[in-house]
Amino acid sequence: MEKIKFLILLVLLSSCASKKIPEKKTITLLNYNIRYAQEDVGDISWSNRNVNFLQLIKDNPAEIYLFQEPTKDQVFFLENQFPAFHLIENGLRPFDSLSTHNVMLIHESLKIIKHDAFWLSETPDKISRGWDASTERICQYVLVKDKISKKEFYVFNVHLDRKGEESKRKSLELIKQKAKEINTKNLPIFIGGDFNSMEHTSQIQDFKDFLRDSKEVSLTPPKGPSGTFNFFDVNRENFPYRIDYIFVSDSIKVKKYEVIDTKYNNQFPSDHFPVKIEVEF
Repeated sequence: MEKIKFLILLVLLSSCASKKIPEKKTITLLNYNIRYAQEDVGDISWSNRNVNFLQLIKDNPAEIYLFQEPTKDQVFFLENQFPAFHLIENGLRPFDSLSTHNVMLIHESLKIIKHDAFWLSETPDKISRGWDASTERICQYVLVKDKISKKEFYVFNVHLDRKGEESKRKSLELIKQKAKEINTKNLPIFIGGDFNSMEHTSQIQDFKDFLRDSKEVSLTPPKGPSGTFNFFDVNRENFPYRIDYIFVSDSIKVKKYEVIDTKYNNQFPSDHFPVKIEVEF
């Protein structure tokens, strides 16, 4: 009898050993202000740089892309070029050729549970320009679930005003408030975008009290230039203006951080550099 029990135990142990323990899931996010489409401006016309843009994306695959500033034509371009992704447009601003948009591409390996957006203003539920902003600004967000790991997390896509200093501060205060209201289950959260704010500004320093700067918590040394704005200047050697960020909650382990400054045909595909992170949680 004892011998039979021993044999059964061996079979059970063998069965357990044969089951592959699932590896921890890593996800790559890429944040990128792609600059609005404009023609008749030489090399920086969209028709002269969209091929370079596509090559950059091909060279830097990710499950999630956060884009700022595409116009209507660029939104359609993104939708047509990335069939394996769900495209989420901000959905609030009138969809005309003069507007610029916030857009997220979410790979089909991720399930979209819900998405929405709000205006960065005193009246976030209405079409509005906030505080001293030069134009209307929007923050969009999505709740997604990884189809393999079943883990859920939020991703916010932000584009702050370029000029209004009060707007920048108030917008980030609003985003913090909204994120707390939306993320009731305290799920992992990413907030990325073009913040139009340098690291030393009060709004960025205050925001770091809410979420961590992915560059500062990367487990490997950050790659690329310190700045993220390049002026389309391929001859410049120093890029000091860091205005694009990805912030993460405490439960997210940032394995890699990179600012991508690759030139294609001796050109930068946008006047911003993309920020890419690889994470695990």
